[in-house]
Amino acid sequence: MTRVREQDNSRQITTTTGNYDGPYGLRWTPDSKIVYTSIIGGKTDLRVMNSDGSDQRQLTIDAGQQ
Repeated sequence: MTRVREQDNSRQITTTTGNYDGPYGLRWTPDSKIVYTSIIGGKTDLRVMNSDGSDQRQLTIDAGQQ
């Protein structure tokens, strides 16, 4: 995912670590945060972060297995 403020000023705010790892289903919240599903090391969780990529927090514990 890349955040773009102006046409020439973009920066990556998420990273992936493997073939299937990474963020999916990104959505904006009413308070301008980004909520998304992440797969890290085969574990699926719901996460949230600020629109600039800061304060990334995990909301579930391996929700993909439940």
